[in-house]
Amino acid sequence: MTVVQVPWEEVDIEKMGWNEAFDLVFISMCPGVHNAKLFKKAMSCAKKYVYFSGWAGRRDSEAFGELWKEIYGEEPPAWRSDIIYNLNWLYTQGYNLDFKVQQDARTDESEIENAVEEFMSRLNFYGKDTTGLHEKVEAFVTARSENGMFKTNAISRRGKILVKL
Repeated sequence: MTVVQVPWEEVDIEKMGWNEAFDLVFISMCPGVHNAKLFKKAMSCAKKYVYFSGWAGRRDSEAFGELWKEIYGEEPPAWRSDIIYNLNWLYTQGYNLDFKVQQDARTDESEIENAVEEFMSRLNFYGKDTTGLHEKVEAFVTARSENGMFKTNAISRRGKILVKL
């Protein structure tokens, strides 16, 4: 087996001999395939199947919603990364596909420092300027922690698409 670590933007499919070279192309929660051009590029490497999975709808955490309201005074916006865009494109192109959604409800538990970093990362993902927010986020997490551990109820939905070429 050969492992190739190259950003998709730099992959030359023709030069590497990858055009329809693989029975299955597996794209799961992959930040490297982050736009339509790269998605099509990855798909062109498959001759039989493409598996794609990603977030399907909101990724909610009670605490993140509370934090957002406290900082910005409004409800958090919809999650920007959603499998629906890939699904709609594949559907309109006439691909034969299967689609499933799985919802998970759980209690997330982490150390204060990790929870703060996760919240900072999520705020940044929404395009918000996080300059000067670290102390406010840390105070929010610390106030809701017990014995150095932060807990929150979370719900996430993951979509799975299997494309049959």
